[in-house]
Amino acid sequence: MTAPELARRALAATPGWVRALLRVRDILVRPFGLHTGSRAPTPEVEIEVGRELDAFIVLSVSDGEVLLGRDDRHLRFRTSFAIREGGRGREGVCTTVVTYNNIWGRLYHNAIKPFHGLIIRTVLARGACLP
Repeated sequence: MTAPELARRALAATPGWVRALLRVRDILVRPFGLHTGSRAPTPEVEIEVGRELDAFIVLSVSDGEVLLGRDDRHLRFRTSFAIREGGRGREGVCTTVVTYNNIWGRLYHNAIKPFHGLIIRTVLARGACLP
């Protein structure tokens, strides 16, 4: 599997409970002028630089890594889907880096942080199982 395949599968595998959380988030942040999500990509979507995939913009693409991100008023984030050689062979890795632009970014990130790890583990596990 390549990194673009992993990213495509993981993003398309977002479960309904995560979609529901994101809809609530969109309603809560819209009055503050923050970016709100779009539809989840399908497993067939092309991963190409500049394409918008849900809350992400594709920043760079190679067989080994896909870098996604967004710059918003309150924070900037980058999410990497990468394939690397591990102790048990090839493995998919997802890494997220967040930079706060102001106190609102820190407050927002602290509010969503408890869900973030669970969501990433879920979409990676579901995405890896898609055909």
